[in-house]
Amino acid sequence: MEIIIYTALLGLTASALIMLAVAVANNRDKVMSAEEVSANTQLLRQELNQLIHSARSVNVVDSVFDSDQGILAVFLDESQLEPVMLRLVDGRAQLEKNGVNQDITSQLVTVKTLRFTQSADRQISVEAEVDYGAPTAVLTPEKDYQQTFSATIGLRL
Repeated sequence: MEIIIYTALLGLTASALIMLAVAVANNRDKVMSAEEVSANTQLLRQELNQLIHSARSVNVVDSVFDSDQGILAVFLDESQLEPVMLRLVDGRAQLEKNGVNQDITSQLVTVKTLRFTQSADRQISVEAEVDYGAPTAVLTPEKDYQQTFSATIGLRL
């Protein structure tokens, strides 16, 4: 009889430890996805700030405003022939400068929306939504995390 009681107590202790380990792993996944989204959102915000603040003018012909898949094309100086462009490519924010494409966000996140709005007073409003995971990924609830931001940034005078 005592063996049955000790076995039951051992089983309960083992199951409690397993449940604790699963909870810790799930929490770690949630923290990791939140940190990845936050870091990529911050980097995107900094790149946008730097690009728009240093721009002399906006190329309205190549830019796409008021769209979730927006494109921002700017000239950094008057002698520049090709605009610097920021756009979404396969769920990643990408900067094109001098014909060279550079991903701003990592492959671990998806930028779902990148919307630009231009105002008359040399201001660009930006709205973006960044989600954890690749565009085709099916996420567990522990890894499902998203962050949005909006900002209004002025062009250089």
